Amino acid sequence: MVYNAVDVARFIVGNAGEPVSNLKLQKMLYFAWVGYYNKTRTYLFGDDICAWKFGPVIPSAYSEFRIYGGMPITTRKESTIRGRDADMLKDVISACVGKTATSLVNMAHRPGGPWERTYDGGLGDRKKIPFERIVELECQ
Repeated sequence: MVYNAVDVARFIVGNAGEPVSNLKLQKMLYFAWVGYYNKTRTYLFGDDICAWKFGPVIPSAYSEFRIYGGMPITTRKESTIRGRDADMLKDVISACVGKTATSLVNMAHRPGGPWERTYDGGLGDRKKIPFERIVELECQ
């Protein structure tokens, strides 16, 4: 099932076990998309993933939580994600939640990765990272 990124973000915020910033949430969403694709060979959500200065960003989810700036997100809203998909997302959350936002940014910025190839030293700032590029370079 394809969700919308805001619903996935709400699930992450509600199940992280600790407050996360929008920056950390964006990277967790990105790695959730990659992890979900690796397990199911389907997209977790169809919202654009864009190359912003600090890594991959899903603009629709960013907008939902931008009022927090760099502060921890404290609002919890219900998500529709249940069952097997919820279990898969919880695995991604546990893999990411103990890492700092900076370490997740560094992971997303790896040389030759989808973000770096799209961002292109700033020339591709805010451009969409093609899903095909993410699949090719992140999903094996």
